[in-house]
Amino acid sequence: MNREELKNLGLSDEQIDQVMANHGKATQKLRDANSKLEQQLSDVTAGNSEQGTKLEDANKQIKALTKKANQVDDLTKQLNEANGKLTQGTLDKAIESQLSAAKVRNVKAAKALLDPDLLKLDDEGKAPDLSEQIKALQESDGYLFDEGVKGNYKPSDGKTGSPDLTQAMADVFKTGLPTQDAKK
Repeated sequence: MNREELKNLGLSDEQIDQVMANHGKATQKLRDANSKLEQQLSDVTAGNSEQGTKLEDANKQIKALTKKANQVDDLTKQLNEANGKLTQGTLDKAIESQLSAAKVRNVKAAKALLDPDLLKLDDEGKAPDLSEQIKALQESDGYLFDEGVKGNYKPSDGKTGSPDLTQAMADVFKTGLPTQDAKK
């Protein structure tokens, strides 16, 4: 309502001023409440925007950490593989060293006859069970090991063949072997 409408209703100027003042007080309370609600809405919207930004940042961090965790897993796997290869290489060297010390003739053949499940390295980088396996291998497959030259070996006990036998063999070669036709 405006002043004109109130005058048409037959109200005096004093009454119109009072109505307008009361109406102004009532609308002011509503305007204040509306302003307060608009401010709260603005604060909530800003808070939501800020929370959305924080959520996006958190999601980015999660993705980055997931990527790093995958990289750590890959590096751990590579490290374990490298350690396994290093340990296997160290074990192979220890085996070859002890086999060489036992004067094995063919390291590859001897390694193939060893039980790999029993071969483990100790803290000193040696394979303690290997000595037992080498001893067993020397007993079972002695031909794999070089036992050195036996000094007392003499063919035919040092005697030469009988001269008659030697001459007979020489004569056969000179004249040829008798064939079956010659025997008939």
